[in-house]
Amino acid sequence: MTKVAVLDRSVRLIVIQFLIRANLAPVIIPLRRIKPKPPVLPDVSGREVLPSTKDVYLLNLLDGVRPINGGGDYELVDAWKELRTDGRFAVRYVFCRNEFVRMGELNPDFVSKRDELIDSLSNLADENLWTTQAHLNPYFDNGELRVIDKVLMFGSTSRKTTMDSAGFRRLKVHRDGKDSLGQGVGPKVSITDIAPKLQVIDGTVVLA
Repeated sequence: MTKVAVLDRSVRLIVIQFLIRANLAPVIIPLRRIKPKPPVLPDVSGREVLPSTKDVYLLNLLDGVRPINGGGDYELVDAWKELRTDGRFAVRYVFCRNEFVRMGELNPDFVSKRDELIDSLSNLADENLWTTQAHLNPYFDNGELRVIDKVLMFGSTSRKTTMDSAGFRRLKVHRDGKDSLGQGVGPKVSITDIAPKLQVIDGTVVLA
């Protein structure tokens, strides 16, 4: 088990971003709104807290950040997609720690669709494995560096589906991989059973 980050009050935002083919980007996610040119920020780098790791299952992370039954410390406050020059979409979900959420500043259309937006994230996390990297980045408020506060950023790419070609059943793989002849070793199990998982345990994000 690898410790990634403690989700204490200093982690003001959690950002989960996917790079994905345009035809796979969730329709419900709006295009990124054009904003005024941001102020010039101080050159302060973040810190890698999870090196690039292949075939990570992310649903448990979402369940820890915002449990389905409520009671989590974070709330979804923004979601958007943006077309890149390589033809892929960057799809981003932003969660804010509850005590910093400014409900009056949230777009009413976003609020009305929030459950559907979370469902789209749940589908991306559950139906795919991802090559994922994480950084703990500085937090800026209107261009001003907040020394204490941080942004936990997860970047995911290289999607690998967990579903069969029909999209109804979980893929099965041999538990112990393949031997030197390419033959499967061990019983067949769900591909998500053997995948490394990001999850929240006692307020700490871990890779298990």
